[in-house]
Amino acid sequence: MTLREDMAADAQAAWFDTDGLAQTVTYQIPATQFEEERDLEISSLINYGENLGNEPSRYLREEMTAVVPAADIPLPKDGDKIIIGEVVWRVRGIIRGNGVAWEVNCTKGERPRMQRG
Repeated sequence: MTLREDMAADAQAAWFDTDGLAQTVTYQIPATQFEEERDLEISSLINYGENLGNEPSRYLREEMTAVVPAADIPLPKDGDKIIIGEVVWRVRGIIRGNGVAWEVNCTKGERPRMQRG
């Protein structure tokens, strides 16, 4: 094992320990023309954002970021879902990745904002 691999394994063990900050979530990869839908139980770090209803935008929505292990999710995609209990979050895109983990932006409850005048 190289030093990089050893450090990556240590980081993954520390970050994604469900006795620490991480929690178990269901990561859902939607069906494609060639594969069936897949539900994966993974450890993830979750950071809830604010309801962005006061932000200048065409949509009202809630946001959160999730850090997911690259070993479990090789490449997150827009349209994947993260399910926490009964709450479904839609992956909107990758914020960053480092070879050990991906940080992804997720939204839920997205609906058009009614514009006045």
